Amino acid sequence: MGSRVADLRLEMRGLIDEHVPKGFLSPFTDDPADLEVAQRFCKVLADRGELCIAWPEAWGGRGASVWEQTAVREEMWAHWEPRGAQYMGVNWVGPILMRHGTPDQQQTFLPMIAQGDVIWAQGFSEPNAGSDLASVQTSATRDGDGWRINGQKIWTSYATMAGYCFVLVRTNRLEKKQQGLSIFLVPMDAPGVEVRPIMAMFGPHHVNEVFFDDVWVTEADLLGPLDGGWSIVMEVLAFERVGIARYARDERLLQWAPVALGDQWDTLSDEIKARWARMLIHARRARLLAYRIVDMQQTG
Repeated sequence: MGSRVADLRLEMRGLIDEHVPKGFLSPFTDDPADLEVAQRFCKVLADRGELCIAWPEAWGGRGASVWEQTAVREEMWAHWEPRGAQYMGVNWVGPILMRHGTPDQQQTFLPMIAQGDVIWAQGFSEPNAGSDLASVQTSATRDGDGWRINGQKIWTSYATMAGYCFVLVRTNRLEKKQQGLSIFLVPMDAPGVEVRPIMAMFGPHHVNEVFFDDVWVTEADLLGPLDGGWSIVMEVLAFERVGIARYARDERLLQWAPVALGDQWDTLSDEIKARWARMLIHARRARLLAYRIVDMQQTG
């Protein structure tokens, strides 16, 4: 297994060197060419069965181990995530659809994700429901043979470029606030969906507010049982928390610092060097914590 993972790391680095321009730092800039780089690179990975490498072969993956999947995550994040916004669909939307989607939903969405043809947004947080996610107030109200969604989501990543949003809404008011929640798969071009980017002091970013004004959805858009969305959300968060290897980017940046500074490194104060060392320790602790969770996934 160790040899396969090491070989895969080298393979990913070779593909990045070949297909991602030098100086690429993010797909989320004012320059549309940066997003195009990411979209093209996703196609390269998809054609090799490596965009969703841990997925079953029947759905466009390679049936790889969780450790191989982890190696891909780390190499992507260490090289400024050239998959762009695809990791959400790859890491948890797809696996959740495999577990809870209808056959029609699986046939519709899984090939699109595996080919890098669709970007997903996550409609969870609201202005008064962030860490207390069960307090969401965005609602879906019965209207004939469907529902009307009304409300607001915030800090919604990739909403300006997403094709679909995985939206948590309240469909019933029951004794426990975790009850009566449902999930709808909402097209971002549906009438009544409005996206407002959230400006950041440090320049272009990918977080947004999303407003739903009488957005029409049907039974075909409901994921899992009506009023049974909370247990699915818990599965989403379990997938999501090990799906982003930001520690790999942090460690690479920290290791670059002495190289970039050259002789100037020796002139830095002891305090600055101590802070640098502490940050490197934090990154490696985060890596070990992620590895502990991956091992739990591997062993069931």
